[in-house]
Amino acid sequence: MSKYHLSAEEIRRIRRALGKTQTQFAERLCVDAVTVARWETDQRKCTGLYAKTIAELDLGNLTPIKKDSKMEEEQEIRTVGLHQAFSFTASLTFLLQFLYKEVPVSHRDQIITTYQEWFEGEAYSSDFFKGVCNQKLIHAIGYFCRLITSGPMHPNKTNGYGRQKLGNSHANILAIAKQLAPGCQFAQDSSIEPDLEPRQRYVSIQFVLDDLLAEPTLKSGDIVLLKFYRTLLNFAKEEMTMRKRLPIPATLSFAFAKVLEIAFTGPITIAVPNFDAHSEIEDLNQAMRGWLVNR
Repeated sequence: MSKYHLSAEEIRRIRRALGKTQTQFAERLCVDAVTVARWETDQRKCTGLYAKTIAELDLGNLTPIKKDSKMEEEQEIRTVGLHQAFSFTASLTFLLQFLYKEVPVSHRDQIITTYQEWFEGEAYSSDFFKGVCNQKLIHAIGYFCRLITSGPMHPNKTNGYGRQKLGNSHANILAIAKQLAPGCQFAQDSSIEPDLEPRQRYVSIQFVLDDLLAEPTLKSGDIVLLKFYRTLLNFAKEEMTMRKRLPIPATLSFAFAKVLEIAFTGPITIAVPNFDAHSEIEDLNQAMRGWLVNR
């Protein structure tokens, strides 16, 4: 937990004491007025270096923050079990050889399936991403991968099951977007036209992703995930346009490497169980053997 934090009332008091409007106060902190408004209405917690800077302003340090200076996000120390550290990358063994590289079309289906299983499985349930990004966004990416694991979708028509899945992906990212940026007005609403053709639905999803990435208040982890999602979507659109499987571009492989980077960045401690008796260790070994068999 960050040692610097301010309540909504404290932020409002300091701003008013300085005689600043929310817009003027935001400019001094190099954020937008929406962020200040969320702080003052307790829709978003003000912690870390932002809280420290505001407290210093209250003490008379009126030096404005430079626009090219970036506030670092202070993270809690994440405790990850040793078994999670193993399973987190064990399923990625085949995929890791293609990091930063173009994936041949012969391996396209296996890589996309690996993405889908990893995002919906290990990544979604792992403590590596705890507090780093939105867990629902992780699952939404895996769900979208399901749509393209067996090949590109037809641009104008698809079966009822595929159309429903694509509509669900649109609804999912729109709901997540409203959660990540509650003050943002999104132009696309999946409830308006439930029977959009796949080509139109892809464009609508991209609009939501672009709107979200324009939000200045997102966590860095969410930004990395959204960029991966957008790169994946662009690949799916390209396949749909060409109406055939294509090699996975190096840009998508690189975007996935950035996802792994945010998982391992920040203070992390690996928890190892403390066993004293031989019987307890044997119980653990049996449990691990059963876990591996059921994988």
